[in-house]
Amino acid sequence: MLKKIAIVMLAGAGMAAAALSQVTPNTVLQGTPDVAGLLYASNFGQWQVPRGDLGQYSWKESSYCYASTQGFTFQAFSAGAPVKIVDLDNSAHTETVTPTAVSMSGGCSVSINPVYGHNNFYLTSGTAGLQEALNWAGQGNFLVVLTPDWTTLGGTTAMITSAHAGTNTTILDQRTSSAVVYSGTTPVVSIPSTLQASTSFTSPKYIGSGTSFSCTPGAAAGTGATCACSTNHTCTTNSGDLTVTTGTGTTTGVAFTVVLYGSAQSSYLNCSEEVHTASAQSTVGYTLETSTGFTRYSFGAPSASTVYTIHYQCGF
Repeated sequence: MLKKIAIVMLAGAGMAAAALSQVTPNTVLQGTPDVAGLLYASNFGQWQVPRGDLGQYSWKESSYCYASTQGFTFQAFSAGAPVKIVDLDNSAHTETVTPTAVSMSGGCSVSINPVYGHNNFYLTSGTAGLQEALNWAGQGNFLVVLTPDWTTLGGTTAMITSAHAGTNTTILDQRTSSAVVYSGTTPVVSIPSTLQASTSFTSPKYIGSGTSFSCTPGAAAGTGATCACSTNHTCTTNSGDLTVTTGTGTTTGVAFTVVLYGSAQSSYLNCSEEVHTASAQSTVGYTLETSTGFTRYSFGAPSASTVYTIHYQCGF
């Protein structure tokens, strides 16, 4: 597609403008369903299968059980995957049903139990392509993306929360400016959690799974010492910047203790720190990690009434 656009541009601005003018707003465009592991649900939801030639929902050829978009073939019908019956005679009778069985042996047949009788109709996705994308993903590591195009096709939140997904599949709902992530589980997708919005930090913030941040000065830091997350920095369970201001009567031993987790983790953290003042780096000391954070020890007495900055990184 990118090469084609480049050729049109070289051919002349007039031709490019003519091509672009053919795009109709609010029209769902058909693109490649799988882009580097991103599965766009709307591209799995634009297929149509006509009334069967052996019965209403049976066909002589098994090919009717498959759909194709941009040269990408996937199974259109699956047991448990909702299907919409679009009634061309009476739109009020258009309905969504869920197949209980699908057979592709010697043809194609779908077992469904519609409420209305249908004569002139076609079948299409009952989830605007979501369940088809999830079925294609299976147990693979994929991110199924929901965009405004998916909404245009009829996609709803109820379709997401009732969908069946593999344990390694994640759904990213980008229908609005507030993105929502759904983690894949079997048999149903979990309740969503809103993505954390970026914030302009004007004061220290503490984030992370199970966070219970604290920084406590030890005896080595002296009387009246303080320890806190540095202003305009973020102190997380993975990394952060601390400011330790020593007091009077500094000595050797525990300089400060940092707690990152409110409860003991399954193993001790692996942490590294860089300690320095405004003018020089300090390496005189060592660190002992725990299952909740780490403690910094000083071999020599730190300078009294001095501001030390500590950058830490921790993991498992």
